[in-house]
Parts: sequence; C-alpha cells; structure tokens
Amino acid sequence: MNSINKRDTDQVQFIMSAYCRYVDTKQWESLSALIADNASLEFQDIEGNTLYAFTGPSGLVEASRNAITELVTVHHLHNPEISFSDDQHASAIWAMEDRFYKRDSSGKSIRVFHGYGHYHVTFVNQSGSWKITSLKLARLRLEQY
Repeated sequence: MNSINKRDTDQVQFIMSAYCRYVDTKQWESLSALIADNASLEFQDIEGNTLYAFTGPSGLVEASRNAITELVTVHHLHNPEISFSDDQHASAIWAMEDRFYKRDSSGKSIRVFHGYGHYHVTFVNQSGSWKITSLKLARLRLEQY
C-alpha cells in the first residue's frame, strides 16, 4: 500500500477522462486500449435494469460505433471517489452527466437525451499502466426529448 501515490490517483482519473473523450470523439481504438480484455461493462436504466452488458472492449466499441457514430455526445464526470485496495487495484465512483444530439434532415441539431448517474469502475495496474476491469453506469435520471 505504501507505493500508492498521487501519480496513481492522477492516472486513474486520466483513464476515465480519456474514456469520455474517446467516446465523444469516436476514437474507438484508443477507447479499446483503456479497457482490460476481460473487463465487465454494464449500462443500466434508471430502474437498475441492465440495458447493455459486454465483456472486454470489442463489444462496447462495436455497439458504440453502431449506436453513436452519427450522434454528437458530451460526457462530463464530477466528484471522483477513488480508493486503492493495494498498489495494483483501485475502485472509483464518478458522478456523470451525458447529452446526446442528432441532426434532423435539415442539418439542425436536436437533443436526444440528457442523462445523469454514476460510473462505478474498477481498475488494475498492468505493468505500470492502469486499465478498466469493470465499469457500470447506474443512471439516476434520463430526460428524453
């Protein structure tokens, strides 16, 4: 536990910041590189029902590519709660907010939804590089337009 330092906390925060940026900018290969091969990824609705579940990055990337390539997405994270069980394992909860937009036939941007919730994420340090080993998005509210 003594080897955990601010650098580890910063790296874990960087991973989630990059996760949001790569989703929003549709950088699928870079997104894939943040996620461990056997990671468990789950996305829930506001009732706690699983909408999507994937193992590893390929399912998430394929589903994202199919669902949001034509959309503008904006993800924001707030108030990270990060804890380390040892120098190789971390867990965190982030408050999150996301917005999805599409274009109508005239090219005008239309809001699709505005969501709120929390990411519950675990990380592992693999050879000095932190990766996501599990991620669950638990939604609190979803405003659909």
